[in-house]
Amino acid sequence: MQQIIVKGPRVKEKSLAELDNLPDPDVLAEEIAENLESALGSFREVLRQLKG
Repeated sequence: MQQIIVKGPRVKEKSLAELDNLPDPDVLAEEIAENLESALGSFREVLRQLKG
């Protein structure tokens, strides 16, 4: 079975001062949507492999 790795941006909990360094909300939302779509594609591939 093939290992599937989903990667995306990570926000580490450090300090409130670092919140100023985050991308704009629309950029974050777009990245989240892209990551979710990628993850869904990965799950569909796993399902396809399980069905054989």
